[in-house]
Amino acid sequence: MRSAHALPLLLLAAPLLGASALAPVTRAPAEAGRLPLPASTRAVLPLADTLLVATKEGLFTAGPPGSASLSPVIVAGDVTALARDASDGRILAAVDGVLLESVDGGDTFMPVREALPAGERPVALAAVGGRIIAGPAQGGVLVLDASGWRTIVEGLPAAIGAGRAAVVTALAAPLAAPDVLVGVTETARVIRSVDGGTAWETLDLGAGPPNAFRAGVARLADGGPLSPRTLFMARPVAVNSDVVHWALMRSDDLGASWRVAGKLDGLESQVAWVRASSTQQDRVDVGTADEILPVRTW
Repeated sequence: MRSAHALPLLLLAAPLLGASALAPVTRAPAEAGRLPLPASTRAVLPLADTLLVATKEGLFTAGPPGSASLSPVIVAGDVTALARDASDGRILAAVDGVLLESVDGGDTFMPVREALPAGERPVALAAVGGRIIAGPAQGGVLVLDASGWRTIVEGLPAAIGAGRAAVVTALAAPLAAPDVLVGVTETARVIRSVDGGTAWETLDLGAGPPNAFRAGVARLADGGPLSPRTLFMARPVAVNSDVVHWALMRSDDLGASWRVAGKLDGLESQVAWVRASSTQQDRVDVGTADEILPVRTW
């Protein structure tokens, strides 16, 4: 098993020094209401007043809209997934197959207590009440609890023509039920667990477009304190002549059933993140590679 402490010195330089000791990466000035992201962005974690941006070159903070720079947090390594545990505020980042955590809002990161199984590289993460759930690039689900890491493949949809479980590309948990988890696979299938990630079922929401891998991955978000039983999902539903059509979907029963709840027409790029409004129950912010769209749900 690879030790999480075997991190390159450069990777840990930013957490030890702090972001303020590093020069920001300057971008072209952004227009008000727009927030361009690097082309190498892999994942985005929206926080209260900023965004954590995972890229192939490291982890950065960005925001608010109109900001003209990215501030580095981790200055080397391929950051493939991010998550925040709403129960304690802890933030997780997967960097080159090493799992790091932050307990200070994303300013500094250190290795988690138990390293990922050797060779695993998460592309999705969720954290609930001290438990960590990961979607590795090889398919299936990894769960870390008091007994250590467990690999889960039973009950998960199969990857098309690959002879393995599908890769889980997005994960989220409603605030009101920490044992409930919802995920989306590489083929846009929606899966759900009610026991913390051990047993999974596939929901009957359709398989998504057959060329979903070109459409971009679905994005999930919890409903926040205003709607603790709610989950939101931006999901690719069709690809026609390289134009991706997205649906904003909503579940108010802990992810058991879903309905279309908003329009995402005219997007110029893939959806990068979704966040429930902290002040309005019927509003969701949807972020693409270069803009933030407030969407009214129904």
